[in-house]
Amino acid sequence: MVQGAAHLALGDDAAAEVSLEQARRLAGPPLDNPWIAAAADYHLGRLASRRGRARDAEDLHHASLAVRHHHGFLPGVAESFDALAELAADGESDREAARLWAASATLRSTRRFAITPAEQPRYDDRVARVRARLGDEQFAAAWAEGEVLTVDEAVAYATRARSERKRPGSGWNALTPMELRVVALAAEGLTNPQIAERLFVARGTVKIHLSHIFSKLGVATRAELASVATRRTADA
Repeated sequence: MVQGAAHLALGDDAAAEVSLEQARRLAGPPLDNPWIAAAADYHLGRLASRRGRARDAEDLHHASLAVRHHHGFLPGVAESFDALAELAADGESDREAARLWAASATLRSTRRFAITPAEQPRYDDRVARVRARLGDEQFAAAWAEGEVLTVDEAVAYATRARSERKRPGSGWNALTPMELRVVALAAEGLTNPQIAERLFVARGTVKIHLSHIFSKLGVATRAELASVATRRTADA
């Protein structure tokens, strides 16, 4: 994972993708390391953003945030808030961006961890752009709304904001990267608890993902899901 992040920093996208995908796979059994899994998704999100794939980037950052929040990796939670704020700013959802940056700033301040010196200029530039577009008064109001959010409230807010993003309502293209992982594991015959353990999320989260998957793919049972997943793999 560190090697993948280094490739990303140096601008070698192809090498970064190979290293980060390998780290994501190795984070599962036998290592069972959620920190590596979340960090790999975060950096893959940065890579997707750099390639102009905003939807994929948002999905990956939310996948990373879910694991970091579930396991209490608070520095990573702040990092994910900042990444999602940046994506919101790129999409001109400026109030959302300001709220998420403010929630991150509160978390960083209370837990005493800072943005790295390497990231600070980029952060300052993005925040300044949003402030300029909103104007000082509106920016300050949005910031004030975000800085009083608890971590749980900020995660919930980020999730609600994401649900408003337009994406296909049905079919395979409607599935997020996390949902595709759930499909693959369910097709292998893993139970919800086993999937949760493999993906480092709560069992209830897996149940919610499966509900969304069933609706998007028009299936009613795990057997049907396994069947359509197998056909899709065979046709690929």
